[in-house]
Amino acid sequence: MFIATEYNKMMYGKNKPPELEYKLKMAKKKDIDGKKEQSMTLLKEALKLLHDFFEKTRNNPSEGTEQEEKDKTKMQKYLRYVLDQLANLSFQLQKWSEAEHYFRLLLRELLSSEMPKDDDSVIEVSLKLSIACAHQDKHDLAGQGFQWAVETAQKKVDESSEGTENSKALLGVCLEAWGTYLLSQDKPVEAGKLLTRALKVSKEVLGEEHEQTTVILNNLAKAYAESGKYKLAEEMAKEAVRIAESTQNSHLSRFLANLGTILNLEGNVTKAKDALRKALKLANDAKDEETKEIINNSLTEMEG
Repeated sequence: MFIATEYNKMMYGKNKPPELEYKLKMAKKKDIDGKKEQSMTLLKEALKLLHDFFEKTRNNPSEGTEQEEKDKTKMQKYLRYVLDQLANLSFQLQKWSEAEHYFRLLLRELLSSEMPKDDDSVIEVSLKLSIACAHQDKHDLAGQGFQWAVETAQKKVDESSEGTENSKALLGVCLEAWGTYLLSQDKPVEAGKLLTRALKVSKEVLGEEHEQTTVILNNLAKAYAESGKYKLAEEMAKEAVRIAESTQNSHLSRFLANLGTILNLEGNVTKAKDALRKALKLANDAKDEETKEIINNSLTEMEG
């Protein structure tokens, strides 16, 4: 009897896995310090402790006192926290297979906790899961996920008497993500429709000069250009550049590069080169190698 009692104490209350909180604190510190790989290692170790804990509780069920149930609930919260951190760190590090794995586990945990399917947390996790799938060329899964996230978020906003800003903002993020994905899949017409809706939401929630609004404007300009609507594309691209110049937006070089590409498609080569050279100078100053490469390739093509 004594051994059984002591065993249960080790599993619950103050005697929960002793390393757990330490590992979580260290993981958070490493993340803040920018050492995301080390943070992930610690979180994986914490996840193993949690799995061991739940395995032991399943194999050695107790009578389930009120305190034990409270402690078990707390450990469930730890589990969701660890999965959330692992999923988002994998996402940030572009470890798409791992991100998909952890977002799936997190989604399962959220739904098993009786969280409503249209909760903002569920929609956000589903959206990120779709993005992770897209980066692995799992296009059927990605497309289904984007569609579900957008339709669920839209329905929630439409049916909400309050129409919370957070839910509206999430709808905008979902619309933009799906539109940007379709743009990458050479579906500019469908992308344009979604990005137009995303732009409307972004202006309402964030404001016309918010950085995210200008990013959507720029992507919408690309969608119009790839659809052959060059005048509309030029208008959108110039608006994105105008706002970026007045607000010291960090994306200005990319916006100018996009404007240059659109002007070139319209046959306005001189203005196109001017925009691209201005963009190149900004990219050089910012040491933005990716944008520099894009601009140099565009200039080389034009000069050839």
